[in-house]
Amino acid sequence: MLSLIDGIPVLYMGNLPYEKNVLLASFSSSATRQHEEMYISALEASLMGYDVLTEADTYGMTSVIQGAEDGGGRVHLVSAIGIEGYRERYRKRMIRILLTGGSVISTVLSGKDIQGARELSCRLASSALLATGRGAEKEVSMLLDDGKEAAILRSSLENRMGRDLFLSGCRAVSSFSSLFENPSAVVFETVRGRYSFMGKEYDAAIVR
Repeated sequence: MLSLIDGIPVLYMGNLPYEKNVLLASFSSSATRQHEEMYISALEASLMGYDVLTEADTYGMTSVIQGAEDGGGRVHLVSAIGIEGYRERYRKRMIRILLTGGSVISTVLSGKDIQGARELSCRLASSALLATGRGAEKEVSMLLDDGKEAAILRSSLENRMGRDLFLSGCRAVSSFSSLFENPSAVVFETVRGRYSFMGKEYDAAIVR
C-alpha cells in the first residue's frame, strides 16, 4: 500500500504502527552485549504495550524481532531495501513480521535508500532507544528536535560517538524499562525463565 507520512511517500505491507511506539535500532554497532540489550528492550516494550519499530539496512535485527515476538508485540520494520527487494530476499522474515500484526515499510519500491529509511523511522517513532557505533548523531538530533524521548544504550558509552552524544545531553540507559521511573515491566536474567535468547534465560516482573 502507498501512504504519505510527514510528506514522505512510503510503501508498506501490513499495519502501520500505533502512536505508542519505540524505535529500537543499531547504527554501526554489532556487539553481542548490545544484541542482548536490544532483545531485553524489545521484550520490555512489548510487555508494556508498545509497538516496536526498527530500522534495517539489510534484513533487520533478530534480537529486536524476537524480543517483540516473545512479548506478544507488533514489529514494524523500516527497510532501506525497497519493499519488493525485501520481499524477494527475506520472504520468511517478512511473513514472520506480518504475522505479529506488524509491517514492513520502505521509501522505495526497489533499490536501496538507507538515509530515507533512517529518517522515516525517526519520523514514525514516538520515542527511541539506539545502539551507536560510528553513526546515529543525525538520527538522535532529529528525534530531539521533534521533541521526542531519545536515549542510547549504556554500552554505547564504550565508543566515542556514544560518549559524545551522552556529553551533549542524551540519556544513556541499560534497557527500555530504564526510561521510566515506574515501569510496568522489567526483564531480568535468571537461571530458568520463560524467555531465552543467545543461550541465556530471562523472566519479567510485571505490574498489572
